[in-house]
Amino acid sequence: EDDYIQISLWCNMARFAVRRNDSTKTIELCEQISHLYEEQQLQHKKKYCLRKKWIATVLAKYYILGMAQQRLDHFDKALDCYNHFLHHARKELGHHHVHVGAVLQLKGSLLFEQRNLTAAMLAFLASLKIQELQSSTTIMTNERLLYQIARTLHDKEDFTDALTMYQKTLKLQREKNNNDPKSVQVLTTLCNMVRIHYLLGDVTTALSINEEIVQIAAKISGNKHPFVAHRLKILGNMLVEVGRLSDAMEVFAKAARSGISDAITNFYHNDEDVDTSSFAIQAAKTLSKVGVLYPHAPCA
Repeated sequence: EDDYIQISLWCNMARFAVRRNDSTKTIELCEQISHLYEEQQLQHKKKYCLRKKWIATVLAKYYILGMAQQRLDHFDKALDCYNHFLHHARKELGHHHVHVGAVLQLKGSLLFEQRNLTAAMLAFLASLKIQELQSSTTIMTNERLLYQIARTLHDKEDFTDALTMYQKTLKLQREKNNNDPKSVQVLTTLCNMVRIHYLLGDVTTALSINEEIVQIAAKISGNKHPFVAHRLKILGNMLVEVGRLSDAMEVFAKAARSGISDAITNFYHNDEDVDTSSFAIQAAKTLSKVGVLYPHAPCA
């Protein structure tokens, strides 16, 4: 019983370490769990706890270790861990268990990073199906999974389907944040939607959404932030495209008055005349992840 408590404790510590992106500590704890379990097996060959076996030989060895390997960009090792976990979990827990759905989502995100978009989509859709079966209501609440599906469709250039999924994601994100305008998740989704509307030729809708992006970004980090200046320039270009030249000049002038002359080329380091409160600094760091180099928003 004592070694079961020790294994459980190390398992929880490993899960906490992986959430903190401390992959080295996570791997170390997983190895400790494996060694302790093997020692106990040698001492008590016929007496072992099934829960202990599951934690040591499946949960820590494949699930938690897989997440650590993925954070280290060891994608092949991580994928191998996820596939082994799914094999054991489907056998022991069933194909529709929530743990199977969770690891399928992780597997999908890994395949997305490898740019294996078709396989990523299959993993995400399988995870979605399991989560729908497990849900007690018909409302899907995992907006992150919906975003991942939308982003995969986006990169596969299935723009119409991607836009539908982004709209569902946006609805859930706003509900989750109680319509709080200061939401970077909402901002990221809107950036994707602007790009798709523009690619589909709907410049008017893209322009309207970009105006909302500027307002949200200004509320998060203030008007004098490179991201705000960059979106203003995009807004100005769209206004020129639809023939609203006077409005475009006003927007360009507003971008120039932001005091950030190199907002596109130097997105991260210009901090002159910028709010230096802790909230603004954190918001600026978060906003930087939305990206000027990838204005259609970061990958999931």
